[in-house]
Amino acid sequence: MSNSQFFILFEYTFFYNGLKNRGNANVCVKFNIFNLSVTMKEFFDYLVKNLVDQPDAVDIQVVEGENGTLIEVRVASDDIAKVVGRKGRIINSLRTIAMTVGARFGQRVRLELMD
Repeated sequence: MSNSQFFILFEYTFFYNGLKNRGNANVCVKFNIFNLSVTMKEFFDYLVKNLVDQPDAVDIQVVEGENGTLIEVRVASDDIAKVVGRKGRIINSLRTIAMTVGARFGQRVRLELMD
């Protein structure tokens, strides 16, 4: 998917909440497509591929279940550390984004990094 196609699918509005000294910033993501599982898959595919050195090895699966939606992220073994980040900050940020977007649509969404 090219960048132009990506931005057609998603409309981003990034805004700064004025707490510059604290380093806090709010991010608002607006999804314009009604099929949440396809949208989430493409969104996290785009994010994770831009984090890793081997973007061709990235595989994102969205599994719908009784307890909500599970996003399974698979990357090359060399790139696992890049997705996890120091002290798990990057993976926790990705999980927060997934939960926030899911809550917006009234669904429980979990993100897991698979081996």
